[in-house]
Amino acid sequence: MNQEDFIDPTEYVLDWFYGLPPGHREQLARTYWTIAGNDVNNVFLSGDEVVEKFEAVILQPDFPIRRIARLVQLRAMIDFIFEYFHNLELFSLSQAFSFVSLEQEGDTNVGVVSFGDKQWERDIRNWQSLWVNELSNDALDAWLHNMNVNEGL
Repeated sequence: MNQEDFIDPTEYVLDWFYGLPPGHREQLARTYWTIAGNDVNNVFLSGDEVVEKFEAVILQPDFPIRRIARLVQLRAMIDFIFEYFHNLELFSLSQAFSFVSLEQEGDTNVGVVSFGDKQWERDIRNWQSLWVNELSNDALDAWLHNMNVNEGL
């Protein structure tokens, strides 16, 4: 394979993330920061701010091995969110982490979307497919090997 054949794994994650409806992007980012963040003020970020902060985790420049490690951590957290909050037995807890953005509080027509709703099923399947195919361990190893050979790392 040529170096051009190797797509940066973060591009796959960003393509998936940007393919989500805007409300889903915000909800996922907000849930991620509520659970994984170490700053309680993350709860009060606007929708745009919480999405930008989430994107920054993915886009943070670093050594290839650290970028892969960050993606694996991100995968684990998103897998946890989807599995835990999609489980009907745990739905009462998932409701606690379903947010309406602060900008929408006064709007009585806004519904809070649970990760257990049908509209998330496609997004969750696409996420799982991404990690079985484009971001499998073998694919990540190949990209990392290519980076080490071509970048001299």
